[in-house]
Amino acid sequence: QLSWWLFGVSETAARLVASLFGLASLWQVAALARRLWPEDAETARYAPIMLAGSGGFVACQATTIFSWPLLSLLLLALLGLVLAWRQRPLAGWATFAAALALGELSVGTAAAWLMLPMALATPWATRSGSGGVRWRSWYGGLAIAAPIGLAIAGTLTLATFPHRPITDAGDLLAHLFIRAPRSP
Repeated sequence: QLSWWLFGVSETAARLVASLFGLASLWQVAALARRLWPEDAETARYAPIMLAGSGGFVACQATTIFSWPLLSLLLLALLGLVLAWRQRPLAGWATFAAALALGELSVGTAAAWLMLPMALATPWATRSGSGGVRWRSWYGGLAIAAPIGLAIAGTLTLATFPHRPITDAGDLLAHLFIRAPRSP
């Protein structure tokens, strides 16, 4: 709706949103490559070019509006996981929680179904978790960040509803999942 407010209601303004998320994804791939391979500047330079040159990226750029915010938020979640793994755990888990919350708000539960398995599999993919302490600290951080991200998304979702008393759990579930409250 921001693009419609800025540029007026048109098909071009609607397609601009997907293009901007695609452009943001290219920048995020470069940032992710810099974090993954800090000693190799060429990888960070060529990773966005490889992504932009792939047929799937180009073919879907202007046609699938749903997947572009999700791709951008998945890359943000990956960047948070790399930060938590390599340099700064607090900043990394905060970034992951923010990406999870924004993903839940923008595309729904598909974000959690894609982001949480990435976070669960990271110690195995990095092969840095041979000691129990590293694994425990990783899953401890995930056990804190994931509920915080989901709680932020739930809180913001509930804050957007009109102020109507929720009388029981079924009413809350109707608000959250069905979007049509039950009649009293």
